[in-house]
Amino acid sequence: SVLSYFGMVPAALMGLDVEALLKRAVRMQQSCQTHDIPSENTALQLGAIIGEMAVQKRNKLTLVLPDSLSALGMWLEQLIAESTGKEGKGILPITGEALLDPSYYRDDRLFVHLQLIDEHQPEVTEKLHRLTAAGQPLVSITLEDKLDIAGEFYRWEMAVAVASTVIGINAFDQPNVQESKQRTNQILSKFEKKGILPVMDPAITEDQLTFFTYRNKFKNAVELLDTFMDGVYSGDYLAIQAFLPEESRTDQLLQKFRTVLQQRLKRATTFAYGPRFLHSTGQYHKGGPNTGLFIQLTADADDKVEINVPGKNYSFGIFNRAQADGDFTLMLTHSRRIIRVDLNGNIHQGMDKLIDLITPS
Repeated sequence: SVLSYFGMVPAALMGLDVEALLKRAVRMQQSCQTHDIPSENTALQLGAIIGEMAVQKRNKLTLVLPDSLSALGMWLEQLIAESTGKEGKGILPITGEALLDPSYYRDDRLFVHLQLIDEHQPEVTEKLHRLTAAGQPLVSITLEDKLDIAGEFYRWEMAVAVASTVIGINAFDQPNVQESKQRTNQILSKFEKKGILPVMDPAITEDQLTFFTYRNKFKNAVELLDTFMDGVYSGDYLAIQAFLPEESRTDQLLQKFRTVLQQRLKRATTFAYGPRFLHSTGQYHKGGPNTGLFIQLTADADDKVEINVPGKNYSFGIFNRAQADGDFTLMLTHSRRIIRVDLNGNIHQGMDKLIDLITPS
């Protein structure tokens, strides 16, 4: 839909040159119509590489983007995860992860570097050079300018369809996204009748943090977290699902939390705000391979700024919590390894404490 009215009307309202964008997309489309000479079809090449790497268990597609293209990462994340994560298969997109020393990576990665031709990042280039020298595969894509994003929309749509064919799934359905919606609607229906959300028994409460998991006997929070993170196997990844208000200080703390986990586990990490991720990586979480460790983060809504959903007797805060509850219980139904950490009253203090708990002493 990005190249239809759905995407182009917002582009026009932003003051972008819609005609120029569509011309770049058409140019890419025309270059991808060469089927008898695959080497000249860049989308076919990219899709074949991504698909074959996934077959070889390099299914963590790690996108390296400059800040100027960071928003493209979220679009690619949804396209890849929602298209490929089903039937126990899939390609996991990794965006926004810190580039670390080669020793922190396993042999489950494919790196894709997108950059603008006039935007040089020597530090990133050096880190990627060290990764390729260590044997990590890398695809590099250079854009003339930001208008080339429209061409990338087309290239990646076709590439993901090709990759999906290679790994043997249908790119054009999303069965587990609908499943999550249904579970949320069930919870909200009960709330409208009884006025309360389902109450889950916590595994442990410590320093204003409340932990929920599949078992309830732990001495303390450190034991719970250590037990959870010790159950890591080859090919695993860790996903942070933050049902929290999105603002700069929280962003910083979540990125720090993610980097500490990445360094401690030496595994691929993903991070997304809820409920947004339910329409992107959420499909992969439940429909893809059972190789994820999931940390769901929640916090009490601020009653002073709560707004009711029009025509309903519940607020957006209740709606948000119902989506978190629905996804948590659905993940358990799919035998996913998940814990919830409720930060309760103070998100920033809670995140600081959680980072302390998972940082090796």
